[in-house]
Parts: sequence; C-alpha cells; structure tokens
Amino acid sequence: MQCLDARPRLVAWQDGELAPSELVLLERHIDSCSACRAEAARLEAATPEPFLEHPGASRADFWDRLDAAVEAELERPPAPPRVVPFSERLGDWLSQERRVSLGSMVAYAAILAAVVGFGASTWLENRDLRLALSSEATMASSPPPVTIPADQFVPTAWTPEPAKAPPADPAPAAP
Repeated sequence: MQCLDARPRLVAWQDGELAPSELVLLERHIDSCSACRAEAARLEAATPEPFLEHPGASRADFWDRLDAAVEAELERPPAPPRVVPFSERLGDWLSQERRVSLGSMVAYAAILAAVVGFGASTWLENRDLRLALSSEATMASSPPPVTIPADQFVPTAWTPEPAKAPPADPAPAAP
C-alpha cells in the first residue's frame, strides 16, 4: 500500500470501519511510513471521543450500547404532549426577530396615514354636523316661537269622523 492509498483510509481505520484485509495492509504501511504514522497520530490527537463512557471501552462497545439505547427508546411509550400556555406562546412569538423590507414599511406607513386622515376628516365633519344639529345652534338660528295670548286661546275638541264603508258591489247579472 502506498501513501496515496493509505491516507484516505486513516479515518476509517480510526473508526474501526476497515475490512480485515485492508486493516492488515494499512497497519503494515503505517509501521513502515513515518509520514503516515505522523498523520495517524495527528488524527488520533485531533479526534475527540466524548461518546465513550468508559476510557477503556472500544468503539464496537459504543455502537452496541448505542443500538441498545435506541431500541430502548423506541420501545418506551411516547410522552404526553406538553400544553404550552398562551402567554408563553405569545411571548415566544413577540420575541422573534423579524425583518421587514423598506418597501413594506413605506407601504404600511402610507396606508396608516390614509386611514388616520380619513378617520380624522370624518370625525371633524361629523363633529360640525353634530354642532349644527345641537339644540343651542338650532335655537340660536330659529325664529322665536309663536305665542298665543291666554284671552285669545280657545280649546277645541276634535273627534275623528267614522270611516265610511266602501260601496257594495252590485251582484253580477244572471245569464
């Protein structure tokens, strides 16, 4: 095996993923080549092993433990869904960062100005109309009421006439 063939296989060798025939060839090459031995040492030093619970455990043990943990997790019944209160969801939604384009902001400002302007003009028009219809404005612009002196006032009685019945239709002539 040459360096060009060995270097790509160093990570697989570290992970224990090489076939036995490749493993023998690669280990022979590493024993005979100082550059590949240095590269393997560098990779070994740079590769963390946080997944190993026990310092003496092998990678194969790790995969067996991982498979067992995954199977145990799949057999466990699912947890009930968590009900998130509305206040928490609202807080999360309000705390999200949002990016709005300049064109959207300008359009929003223009629509808001139009709505506020229309509302203000309508309110002012209605306010003027209410003032015109109010009792003070009506009394000030209307003529004084007509009064009848008491000696000239004669009460009258009014009785409605009874409604007249409509004329009866003549009977149709017999043939």
